Amino acid sequence: MGKSIIKKKYSERHDEILDVTINVLANEGYTSLSMRGIADRIGIHLSTLQYYFPTKRDLLKSTIEKSIGTMVRMMDEFILNSSTSPEKVLRKALRIHLKSCRDPKIAKLFVALWGMSAHDEDVNFLLTEVYKKDCQRYATLIKKINPHLTKRDCENKAILILAQLEGLVLFISPEKPFASKARVIEKQLWVSIESLISA
Repeated sequence: MGKSIIKKKYSERHDEILDVTINVLANEGYTSLSMRGIADRIGIHLSTLQYYFPTKRDLLKSTIEKSIGTMVRMMDEFILNSSTSPEKVLRKALRIHLKSCRDPKIAKLFVALWGMSAHDEDVNFLLTEVYKKDCQRYATLIKKINPHLTKRDCENKAILILAQLEGLVLFISPEKPFASKARVIEKQLWVSIESLISA
């Protein structure tokens, strides 16, 4: 068997495991997640699953990275390569983030992960790392928009922005109480953020 075929099979199995893990978390919640349970659903031995992901932490880290990978790449590419004003870059970053919040699978996944983080140190650590990077991204943009702010002020404002964005998952993602008002809320959020950054 050629190396390219082996690599393809490895990649396909790797993605299959992550897709099943995302579906379990999104549709059944964190209480249904176990390494053995994922292996059984796919029809492989636990040892085979551990070949791809030696620990549950490795599995969850890759699951989080896959679920938000497209959003992160889009935001980073836009932020790094944009020649437009920092305000427009921030607005675009917010739209990308909000679009992710409205994705039903990602919304359900993160609600499950938040639940897990209260009881699982690994998940808490992984989510903390994700949010630290998000805060750095927003703090950098805030500093470009308002250079008079201190680094600490930018970080604090970034935390407030991120808290609003993530919290909206509970309100505007599909099947949530204000899903129909998502666009209006998005506009109001921008007004709020502009005020926050200029203060």
